Amino acid sequence: MIKNIQRKWFEVWGESEAQNSILKYFVLVLTTICTAELILICLLAQKKPLIISVTDESSTPIEHQLPNANSLMKEIVRAIKGYLKTRNNWDFSNVDVKVKEGANYIAPDFRDKYLIKSQEQIRIAKEKQVSQRLFPDEPVIDMKQSKALVKTERVLIVNGLHAAQEMIFEIGYTLGARTAENPEGVYITSEEVKNQNKNE
Repeated sequence: MIKNIQRKWFEVWGESEAQNSILKYFVLVLTTICTAELILICLLAQKKPLIISVTDESSTPIEHQLPNANSLMKEIVRAIKGYLKTRNNWDFSNVDVKVKEGANYIAPDFRDKYLIKSQEQIRIAKEKQVSQRLFPDEPVIDMKQSKALVKTERVLIVNGLHAAQEMIFEIGYTLGARTAENPEGVYITSEEVKNQNKNE
C-alpha cells in the first residue's frame, strides 16, 4: 500500500510562481540589509575622528578646531616662505629637483603651467652652471585679496662670482587640502616680481 506523504514545502518550491515569490522576498530582505549597512557606513564616515592625547599623567580627547585668524596667518607666512626657499635655493646640479619640490606648493590648476615655465630656467642654470640663493624677509599678507608681498635678496653664483639683487615678489595664494607635502594647505596661484634692483 502506497501512502501519500504530504510535503508542502517541496510542493510549494516546485511551483514556478511560488519560486518567484520566495526569491523576490529574499531579494527584498537582502536589499533592505545592504541599504541599512550603506546608510550606517555613510554616517560613520561623516563622523569626525576622535583624537586622544596620551601622557603619563592623563588621556585627554582633543577637539578638532579650525585655526583662528592668528594661527592661519602664521601658516600662510610659513607656507609662502617655505615655497620661496624651496623653489629659489638650488645649484645647477639639482635645480630640476627643487622645481619639482616647489610644485607641492602650487595650486593643482596652475601646476602644469608652473612646470612648463620653469623649464627655461632649468636649461639656463645647467648650461651656464648657475647656482642661486634667495633670502626672503617676512611676508606682508593681505588676507582679503589673498596676496602677499615679500621683499627678498637673491644671490646668483657663476664660476665663483656672486651677484646680489633685491627682488619683491607678489604672491597670490588660496587655501586647499592639507597633505603630507603641504601640511599648511596653502597653495600658490600666482607669482610676480613687482620690483627689482637692476643696478647690480
